[in-house]
Amino acid sequence: MNKILRIEQEEFEKASEMSWEDMTGNSRRKEIKNMLQEEIKSMKKERKDRNADYYLELSYEGISEELKLKWEKNKRAENLKNEIDNLTEKIEENFERIGKLYG
Repeated sequence: MNKILRIEQEEFEKASEMSWEDMTGNSRRKEIKNMLQEEIKSMKKERKDRNADYYLELSYEGISEELKLKWEKNKRAENLKNEIDNLTEKIEENFERIGKLYG
């Protein structure tokens, strides 16, 4: 917004040095309008780029959070598998002992 005010101020200063015809002419008004429109487009693009960066950062955070959750889930699953393997091994050992005792 400050850039637009600066452009308007510069144009006001230029206008004080121009003749009335030059200042109010269609080409001059179009020129000023185009300058302001370009500045507005630039400001919108900057804001859009900042928003895009922000949302990109959020999506990276979301992806990394999702990967972290998957890793934790896989780690829990791996721990459970190891526990099951250990219990299965103990059960097999117990069956072997029972077989030796009663076999």
